[in-house]
Amino acid sequence: MQATRQVGIVLVGVLVTGGCDRMTVDPEDQLTEEEAKALFFGAGVARLLEDTSRIVENRGDTIHVSCQFGGTVTVVFPDPTVRMVGDTVQQSRLAEMRYSGCEFESEGLRFVLAEGSYMDHLLGLWGARGSLLGPFGGATASLDWSFADRSNTCEIELVADGVLDISDPNNPVGDPWPHYAGTVCGHEAVYDIEFEFSEQGPNGGARGDEVPYGIRNRFRMLFPRGSGAPG
Repeated sequence: MQATRQVGIVLVGVLVTGGCDRMTVDPEDQLTEEEAKALFFGAGVARLLEDTSRIVENRGDTIHVSCQFGGTVTVVFPDPTVRMVGDTVQQSRLAEMRYSGCEFESEGLRFVLAEGSYMDHLLGLWGARGSLLGPFGGATASLDWSFADRSNTCEIELVADGVLDISDPNNPVGDPWPHYAGTVCGHEAVYDIEFEFSEQGPNGGARGDEVPYGIRNRFRMLFPRGSGAPG
């Protein structure tokens, strides 16, 4: 995968689903792979916060958002954590989403998430000076959804994995390529993490600054918004 030479690191979720269906409920009440993909990305924090005019209250670490067609979602962002160990830095941020009758459209499909639905997404990145990057964390969710004349609960368990060697930023090598993997609504799911690099360090200086090249506090950009979302 060719890296573009722009500032920062951007994660764009591209969900690839496949494998057997693990749900045991009536098949008519299950989401298909494409419907599960639409639900997951539509309920994500970055997608819900794209239209800032829907923010009805912002208390800094807690944001109350009016959903597209009614209902609300509350997003809590605890303080990000940054840890430096030798030449390796770890940065992470948690988004805790709590839905209440939140109705939205995603990929042309209209969903409602009942009160009690939640998603917790811990996004972390670690980096070693000028050479290696990797994600950690993942997403856990239980979404009580309604769609058309169907309703059920979608459980989500995703874990980050992979390592990216950026010794040559024009030719990054993944072993394996950084990704999230697990299950979404009973379907096996994987989505890659795409990185963008520049010749400047995160503080505007040259590569080799005290903070490893490529690691930035652009956490909102790091949460997946779905295939085709602007970076």
